[in-house]
Amino acid sequence: MTKMTIDRVKRSLQPFVGCEIELDVNIGRNRVVNHKGELEATYRNVFVVKADDESERRLSFNYVDLVTGNVVVALHKNGHIYRLANRTES
Repeated sequence: MTKMTIDRVKRSLQPFVGCEIELDVNIGRNRVVNHKGELEATYRNVFVVKADDESERRLSFNYVDLVTGNVVVALHKNGHIYRLANRTES
Protein backbone atom coordinates (compact mmCIF):
# COMPACT_ATOMS: atom_id res chain seq x y z
CA MET A 1 0.00 0.00 0.00
CA THR A 2 1.45 3.32 -1.02
CA LYS A 3 0.70 6.92 -0.20
CA MET A 4 -0.27 7.39 -3.85
CA THR A 5 -3.03 4.76 -3.50
CA ILE A 6 -4.44 6.44 -0.40
CA ASP A 7 -4.33 9.84 -2.10
CA ARG A 8 -6.22 8.41 -5.07
CA VAL A 9 -8.96 7.08 -2.75
CA LYS A 10 -9.17 10.45 -1.01
CA ARG A 11 -9.46 12.31 -4.32
CA SER A 12 -12.18 9.93 -5.50
CA LEU A 13 -14.30 10.66 -2.40
CA GLN A 14 -13.99 14.46 -2.44
CA PRO A 15 -16.55 15.12 -5.23
CA PHE A 16 -19.18 13.22 -3.24
CA VAL A 17 -19.13 15.39 -0.11
CA GLY A 18 -22.76 16.12 0.76
CA CYS A 19 -24.05 13.04 -1.09
CA GLU A 20 -25.79 9.97 0.30
CA ILE A 21 -23.45 7.14 1.26
CA GLU A 22 -23.86 3.51 2.29
CA LEU A 23 -21.07 1.68 4.10
CA ASP A 24 -20.47 -2.00 4.82
CA VAL A 25 -17.98 -2.16 7.68
CA ASN A 26 -16.21 -5.42 8.48
CA ILE A 27 -15.89 -5.60 12.26
CA GLY A 28 -14.22 -9.00 12.35
CA ARG A 29 -15.22 -12.64 12.75
CA ASN A 30 -17.35 -12.50 9.59
CA ARG A 31 -19.53 -9.69 10.98
CA VAL A 32 -20.47 -6.75 8.78
CA VAL A 33 -22.31 -3.65 10.00
CA ASN A 34 -24.23 -1.48 7.52
CA HIS A 35 -24.46 2.29 7.88
CA LYS A 36 -26.34 4.85 5.77
CA GLY A 37 -25.88 8.58 5.88
CA GLU A 38 -24.30 11.58 4.23
CA LEU A 39 -20.62 12.03 3.42
CA GLU A 40 -20.03 15.10 5.54
CA ALA A 41 -16.33 15.86 5.03
CA THR A 42 -12.98 14.55 3.88
CA TYR A 43 -9.86 15.31 5.84
CA ARG A 44 -6.19 14.47 5.52
CA ASN A 45 -6.43 10.98 7.03
CA VAL A 46 -10.15 10.30 7.55
CA PHE A 47 -13.58 10.88 6.06
CA VAL A 48 -16.66 11.64 8.17
CA VAL A 49 -20.18 10.28 7.65
CA LYS A 50 -23.25 11.74 9.35
CA ALA A 51 -25.38 8.66 10.07
CA ASP A 52 -29.10 8.59 9.22
CA ASP A 53 -30.16 7.08 12.51
CA GLU A 54 -32.15 8.54 15.37
CA SER A 55 -29.05 9.97 17.05
CA GLU A 56 -27.55 11.42 13.84
CA ARG A 57 -24.09 10.52 15.09
CA ARG A 58 -20.92 11.10 13.12
CA LEU A 59 -18.73 8.19 12.10
CA SER A 60 -15.15 8.54 10.93
CA PHE A 61 -13.16 6.09 8.83
CA ASN A 62 -9.58 5.95 7.58
CA TYR A 63 -8.86 5.86 3.86
CA VAL A 64 -6.72 2.81 4.64
CA ASP A 65 -9.95 0.97 5.57
CA LEU A 66 -11.11 1.38 1.96
CA VAL A 67 -7.78 0.26 0.53
CA THR A 68 -7.67 -2.86 2.71
CA GLY A 69 -11.33 -3.73 2.04
CA ASN A 70 -12.49 -3.39 5.65
CA VAL A 71 -14.96 -0.74 4.49
CA VAL A 72 -16.94 -0.89 1.24
CA VAL A 73 -18.66 2.31 0.10
CA ALA A 74 -21.61 2.95 -2.21
CA LEU A 75 -22.10 6.63 -3.10
CA HIS A 76 -25.34 8.01 -4.54
CA LYS A 77 -25.15 11.07 -6.80
CA ASN A 78 -27.49 12.30 -9.54
CA GLY A 79 -29.42 9.03 -9.60
CA HIS A 80 -26.28 6.91 -10.05
CA ILE A 81 -24.55 4.57 -7.61
CA TYR A 82 -20.76 4.56 -7.45
CA ARG A 83 -18.99 1.79 -5.50
CA LEU A 84 -15.57 1.97 -3.91
CA ALA A 85 -14.32 -1.44 -2.86
CA ASN A 86 -11.04 -3.26 -2.75
CA ARG A 87 -12.11 -6.73 -1.70
CA THR A 88 -10.12 -9.69 -2.85
CA GLU A 89 -11.97 -12.96 -3.28
CA SER A 90 -10.13 -16.01 -1.92
